[in-house]
Amino acid sequence: MNHSYLPRIVRDDVLNGAQGGASPVLLVSVRSIQEAQLAADCGAGVIDFKEPSRGPLAPVAESIWKAAVEANFGATLSAALGEADTAIGLAVHVPAGFRFAKVGPSGAHSTAALAELWEQLQLNPDVELVPVAYADHDAAKCINPHQVLDLVIRQHRSRLLIDTFVKDGRGLLDHIGLDELSQLVQRAREANVWIALAGSLCIADMQKIAGQGCFPDCVGVRGDVCEKSVARTHASMKPNGLRRDATESGLGLGERRTGRLCRTRIEAWLATLGQLV
Repeated sequence: MNHSYLPRIVRDDVLNGAQGGASPVLLVSVRSIQEAQLAADCGAGVIDFKEPSRGPLAPVAESIWKAAVEANFGATLSAALGEADTAIGLAVHVPAGFRFAKVGPSGAHSTAALAELWEQLQLNPDVELVPVAYADHDAAKCINPHQVLDLVIRQHRSRLLIDTFVKDGRGLLDHIGLDELSQLVQRAREANVWIALAGSLCIADMQKIAGQGCFPDCVGVRGDVCEKSVARTHASMKPNGLRRDATESGLGLGERRTGRLCRTRIEAWLATLGQLV
């Protein structure tokens, strides 16, 4: 395999994560080259390009992918390709300088349907598919994370991301319990599958997850590292019965995810992850 187009730093801790004895790697989702540079300067292990205003895994423009390869940030590059309706056509255009590409499973009602989707993706040989499972799989009309992990293991794939499909103020732990999440991570670890967690996570979430002895290889963030972002609590309802959401901070959820990245928030995440292992 020709690695001449890969970023100049593809560190073992990025590829192996906590399985290699390192702290979980921080993946920061970015919308632009400027945001990517900030994430790289802070020390993010994976820079993930996506457009949060258009969906959980919506892609950015192809021109941004090309500019990212030329910029040579010194970090591992990842591209979100969206769901089946966009991913199949876009896969062939992901530049070789990217290490990962993510595709959502929405609409895949069976493992056979999801396997067919993956088979249709014509990625560059240097770009590895990172299968995605949605914790809120009912909303995404797709199979659950356990079934996706089963398929990953059966096909001898190396990676899995567990994310959320609907961005409505609830986070990963509002859709999946700590015990179940720990079981998924442990199953992945036993099968030598590198596993990443995302889905409106905040630092308090990560501390709860780690408190269960659950250490993913990678943690993906966006909203919690944007300006004016506030850490969510995990009570889904206020005392008066109304649902908590990002508007409590005076900033709408969509605005929070599409706001500007904040250096101090990224650094806080890196410090937190560095203390976990």
